[in-house]
Amino acid sequence: MIRRGLRSTRDRLGLCILAAVLVAGAGDARAQLKIYLNKNGGTYTPGEPNDSRTNVSSVPDQPVTIPAWEIDETSWTEVLTCVQDLFGPFGAVVTDADPGTSEHTEVVLGGLPGQLGLDPNAAGVSPFRTDCSVIDDSIVFIFPEVLVGNRQVCEAVAQEVAHSVGLDHQYLCEDPMTYLTGCGDKEFRFRESVCGELEPRDCKCTRTQNSARLLLDRLGSSAQPTLWINEPTGEDPVASDALVRVAVTNQPNWIELYADGEIIDNAPAVTTQDAYALVDLTTFGTLSPGTHDLTVRSYWDDGTDSTQNVQVEVVAGDASRILGGCAAGGRSGGGWLALVAVTGLVARRRHRAGS
Repeated sequence: MIRRGLRSTRDRLGLCILAAVLVAGAGDARAQLKIYLNKNGGTYTPGEPNDSRTNVSSVPDQPVTIPAWEIDETSWTEVLTCVQDLFGPFGAVVTDADPGTSEHTEVVLGGLPGQLGLDPNAAGVSPFRTDCSVIDDSIVFIFPEVLVGNRQVCEAVAQEVAHSVGLDHQYLCEDPMTYLTGCGDKEFRFRESVCGELEPRDCKCTRTQNSARLLLDRLGSSAQPTLWINEPTGEDPVASDALVRVAVTNQPNWIELYADGEIIDNAPAVTTQDAYALVDLTTFGTLSPGTHDLTVRSYWDDGTDSTQNVQVEVVAGDASRILGGCAAGGRSGGGWLALVAVTGLVARRRHRAGS
């Protein structure tokens, strides 16, 4: 009955489908996540709980053998490096060496979606907990033949792994948790947005989601110093006295704010031991109405520096009178991925698998 409902939903969508299987239960956040990219295939057995160390997965209904992905070394290096870059700010290690019996999330790249009973256009599938908690030792599946180019494979991997960490789909074109296209390469953004696939909606466990913040909260930060502009996003007009808020990791010793190439504010060293810190910078009411380029630069003791830019439209008035909110953030109504969810308790899944 559940499977018939799934196929009906897929037919109505008529799109390339990214499936997330909903499972009951709770998982603890991890201080560091090991992500294993497996292009060599393997045989996976249905069951609960998910266990990448023994190839047990809640995704298939019956044992399935995924063949190796035939990819040249140059292209493979591009995929591996891309995934490492996307997870670089967070407490995660991405490897293509099999971790064996140590705890890890496994990304199986290869095969076709039909092997898991999915629509032929499905790009990937991940378990997803109904309470949005972390799934330890998860196994996710990516079908490269459905995707176009190494970057798209990389971004699909990022989305599926993040599902296993408890992230929903965001209606934010620049983030890998989206289905939206037309805004270039995606990376995890430190930005609140509503969720959604092809239409905005509330997120499954909260009204909005901030993918970078949630990954930092659950995985911690890496040794890589990172800067994000949190506000303004550039999608909505701002007042001349609006604050600029940035998120930083690894305690930078200096932060500068520039408007149209001129420095207008700075902040001293960040001293928090948390995974990240939020720092407010003011525009001092100096920006005239019109379009302006804002640049934030952070400097760390190890000599690392990072720059982020945003173009904003400034309108007359004070910040308290400019109405804001969580922008949908989508720049294209078309998407290359869509969600189909299966609700299944452990007992139900085992009954189906054995029938």
